[in-house]
Amino acid sequence: MIARAQNWVNDGVVYNQGATHDGYRTDCSGYVSYTWGLAKPGIDTTRFPGISTKIAKADLKRGDILLNKAAGNAGHVAIFEKWANTAHSSYVGYELSGSGIHHRTITYPYFSGYGTFVPYRYNSITGT
Repeated sequence: MIARAQNWVNDGVVYNQGATHDGYRTDCSGYVSYTWGLAKPGIDTTRFPGISTKIAKADLKRGDILLNKAAGNAGHVAIFEKWANTAHSSYVGYELSGSGIHHRTITYPYFSGYGTFVPYRYNSITGT
């Protein structure tokens, strides 16, 4: 999953809800759909709880997500890679947003002012 996430970073994918890359929508949920190997063109943020399970912060592993499951532009999803510090107050993650494709440090659970984010794990995970 992490290697697939890095592919879009390497490709410099640009956010555009009306476009596709590798057959997936080029928005946050399309990006996660691609990394998780879901059917093209991907699902939207409201559907991730139906294919994943809410987990505790302490259980986060590579390839899990931090999800704000709100509909439309109010929702967002980021991919967890690893903790950025021993206090677990920030993590290194992948995301595709209006500001572009990012592999960066993100405050846990997500930057202030963007809604409520909860960690989830894909139910059909087979590796990272």
